[in-house]
Amino acid sequence: MSQKNDDKTGIVPGKKRKPFIRHYNHEYIKYGFILWPNSTEEDIRPMCIICHEVLVNDAMKPAKMLRHLKAKHSELEKKPREYFERRKQELGLQTKTFKQNFIHNKSLLKCSYLVALRIAKTRKSFTTGENLIKPVLIDVCLEMFGLSAVDKIKSIPLSNDTIRRRIEKLSENVEYQLIQKIKESTLFAIQIDESCDISKKAILICYVRYIDFTLEEIKEEFLCCIELVSYTTSDEIFKALNSYVIKHSLEWKNCVGVCSDGAASMAGRHCGVTKRIQQAANSDLLITHCIIHRQHLAAKSLSTELHEVLAESIKIINFIKKSDLNSRLFAIFCQEVGAKHEQLLLHTEVRWLSRDKFWIKLKNEYPSLYEKAMKMLVPFATTYLCEAGFSSMTVIKNKFRNRLSVISPLRLSLTNLEPTIEKLIEEEQPQSSH
Repeated sequence: MSQKNDDKTGIVPGKKRKPFIRHYNHEYIKYGFILWPNSTEEDIRPMCIICHEVLVNDAMKPAKMLRHLKAKHSELEKKPREYFERRKQELGLQTKTFKQNFIHNKSLLKCSYLVALRIAKTRKSFTTGENLIKPVLIDVCLEMFGLSAVDKIKSIPLSNDTIRRRIEKLSENVEYQLIQKIKESTLFAIQIDESCDISKKAILICYVRYIDFTLEEIKEEFLCCIELVSYTTSDEIFKALNSYVIKHSLEWKNCVGVCSDGAASMAGRHCGVTKRIQQAANSDLLITHCIIHRQHLAAKSLSTELHEVLAESIKIINFIKKSDLNSRLFAIFCQEVGAKHEQLLLHTEVRWLSRDKFWIKLKNEYPSLYEKAMKMLVPFATTYLCEAGFSSMTVIKNKFRNRLSVISPLRLSLTNLEPTIEKLIEEEQPQSSH
């Protein structure tokens, strides 16, 4: 019975009627309405040029638009069409000016980030931007481009607090990138060392090695710098490191190696940091001490004759290198005897083999061999990077800046990753310098 009724009414079951979409007519400007700038083919709406209210598509009728004009802008009801045309042009100019100002402020913000990144990488004071870089840019632009360029340079925000905030944002961005890469790697190894800064605060520095599948390489990166508030025991060091790992959703079970300098708190057999990490990882991870110290100890047990030759060579080198005069006299002597080299340099030509790339390419073909190879290749051999990190820290945090929080500038000065500045600009509202 229902099928017969449907046939009589001409309605086809299962088919929906396509909604009717009204289109904008340029004659609607006399009612004070223009086409909404964000309209699409499926969503066309009118926008009041006076109050900027956007109506639904069904309201795109002369009667409804006129009713809006009378209800909310009754004083403009008898205005001629030319009046609304002029308001439309003014709105267009305002929009254009806003876009130009936004682009200009966006460029200023990017310049501010770029300067902050340079300051951090060169380990300079945050006031360098305002006290040195901006005056230099003003002098150069005034000489080469005139006053118009100088006004733009003056608008770049480079104050001490601004640079500090920029560096913190850049550091967070780089840290986020690194954490994501470590999670993608599945296997990683760490290198840890502890020392004190100029203000006698205990600082723990940690580096990480991970597999970068995009570049098919094993990468080394600065992971974190943690201040140890109280004691520097193995328990406190592990707690600080473990808190960082948990905070960033990393897993100890993916850690395949730990390298330390061999100190008791680090490499203790029963309760050292490396032992605690091994227990947390619940696996036989590779624990190594810095081989530089091992080589130094091994050199002491060489044969007597060879040891005497090396000791004599060290004395001669130290005598020549201890003063500039001796170095210059040695260079003159080398020239007189026709020696090929004039300076005391030790250069060993080494050809690095891309073992990491080789094994990464075989990941899918030989997964078991790949895993065993990575567990041998990923761990660190020395704590050189941590020691270099402490050297950078002494430059950043010196007696003139002993209250500085070193974490963010240290990360930017040591990392090889590039921060995504465009993403940071999108998240921040541009503001010019006052």
